[in-house]
Amino acid sequence: MNRLGQLLFTALLVGGVVVQVIQRPWTTPIAWDGFGYHLYLQLIFIHDDLGMNDPATIEGIFRDHHPSDTFYQAHRAPTGNMVIRYTPGLALIHLPGFLVAHAVALGSDHPADGLSFPYQVAVTCTAMLFLFLGLWWTLQFLRRFFEPWPAFLATGLLMYGTNLMDQAVEQQLMTHLYSFSLYALLLLT
Repeated sequence: MNRLGQLLFTALLVGGVVVQVIQRPWTTPIAWDGFGYHLYLQLIFIHDDLGMNDPATIEGIFRDHHPSDTFYQAHRAPTGNMVIRYTPGLALIHLPGFLVAHAVALGSDHPADGLSFPYQVAVTCTAMLFLFLGLWWTLQFLRRFFEPWPAFLATGLLMYGTNLMDQAVEQQLMTHLYSFSLYALLLLT
């Protein structure tokens, strides 16, 4: 794809995200099921209580941030320990952004609690990075088999004709977006 095509691709991609963010009021991405994926990071790096042995930890999170109506993101195992219902893969993907957000929170007036504004921004930035990478990898894969414009059109249709944009803007801590991006990378390699 020539330079003009790359610029157009990037402009449409960024423009689409901006329109979606403006059209849908920004909500807290660390909530509901996404909170369950993100909980690993909070429990390990902030509370040092992965086993959730201190009930005050979860009670405090729910009192201060209300990530869901009930605490369904973990359950009690037969051993008596609390276990998060979600796999830790998404937490690993978000780890770099979480650490940057934690450093920002520690050096600012924001609470270093894993859910304040810097952490929300980190989740959004990670989601946008994976959206852009997934679409770019998809485009590069399609370019192996098609001329630039059909590959560009197919990638654009994938972004705007499926729920991919919704996953990137509204469901940032669900696995769908990251699975798409990693599958695109797998196809490319």
